[in-house]
Amino acid sequence: MMLGRSQASDLEQRRFVSDVGHELRSPLATLSAGVEIAAADSSGVTWQEMKAILAGETARMRCLVEDLLTLAKTNEGGPAPFPRCGAAVVE
Repeated sequence: MMLGRSQASDLEQRRFVSDVGHELRSPLATLSAGVEIAAADSSGVTWQEMKAILAGETARMRCLVEDLLTLAKTNEGGPAPFPRCGAAVVE
C-alpha cells in the first residue's frame, strides 16, 4: 500500500513538472521571438510595437516562477501563503 502511494505521488509530481514546463515554454518562446524580431529592425519601430507584449510575457513568467517558489516553500513545511498568480497549492 505504501508503494502504491509513493508511485502515485511520483506520477503526480512528474505530471506537475511537465505542466510547469509547458506553462513556461509559451512566455519564453514569445520573449525569444520578440527580441529577435525587434533586434532585426534597426529603426526601433518594432521594439516600440512589441515592448508591451514582451513586458506582459515577462510579468507572466515572473508570476509563474513566484508561484513555483511558493509551492516549494509549502512543500518544505513552510507556511502556505496564497499564490499570487493563480497556481493551486498542491498538498
